Amino acid sequence: MRLSSALILLCAVSLSIAAPSPTRWIASWAAAASPQLPDEAERAKGNLELENQTIREIVHLSLGGSSIRIRLSNQFGNETVNIGAAHVATCAEGAAIVPGSDHVVTFSGRTNFAIPPNAPLLSDPVDLNVAPESNLCISLFLPKKTAAAGIHYDARQKNYLVTGDGTAAPDLPKATTITHWLFLAGVDVASSESAGTVVAFGDSITDGAASTVDANHRWPNMLAERLQAAHRGLAVVDGGIGGNRILHDASPEVAFGVNALSRFERDAL
Repeated sequence: MRLSSALILLCAVSLSIAAPSPTRWIASWAAAASPQLPDEAERAKGNLELENQTIREIVHLSLGGSSIRIRLSNQFGNETVNIGAAHVATCAEGAAIVPGSDHVVTFSGRTNFAIPPNAPLLSDPVDLNVAPESNLCISLFLPKKTAAAGIHYDARQKNYLVTGDGTAAPDLPKATTITHWLFLAGVDVASSESAGTVVAFGDSITDGAASTVDANHRWPNMLAERLQAAHRGLAVVDGGIGGNRILHDASPEVAFGVNALSRFERDAL
């Protein structure tokens, strides 16, 4: 059974568990992960085996905020992933960042850290003011041989790979381009509004299949634009995976992800 193109919209209102505060963390962007390709040669061919490389990934935020947190993922990874450095900045054109916007990202105060197998990791807050409907550049340095995990295969977005630690580089002119998101699960923003997040949960129609690369023309992007124009204080995150099914896992060779029922709590709730 394929996931219906009618799709599911969930409005998840963020809840504060701390003392009353005007600042609330809201999910502004997210991507659902699929299992690793089983064959190492196929992973290498698809630039999914990394060693002494930096990947700079571009994500399109829906709601803005006064600071951010980054969610990394080693989902479906079988080995610990070592990250040598992580940076975040506002994007300019291509792989370039806006001058003066680069920030080091720490995890529990560390600039280098490890993600255990099949696990998530949440960064410390980064004091970076981001606008609604803006692009964020997240750069990760992988010093050791690593099989990519937390993979979203059809990002409809060019991301950039270079040799060495290029996390702080203002541009990556000689980079290899890929159209996957690797190790990224989400971006939260600090908002003082009574804000919430709408999760678009579905298959290829939700994921943006056949939409223009780098244009952010998936229908969840357009929904986010309409909500922003109406000043609704709602973020929209895309929980779609192309080819996803409700009850049955797809073949790992086509990387359509585990069945929707089994991933519903992780990717929607």
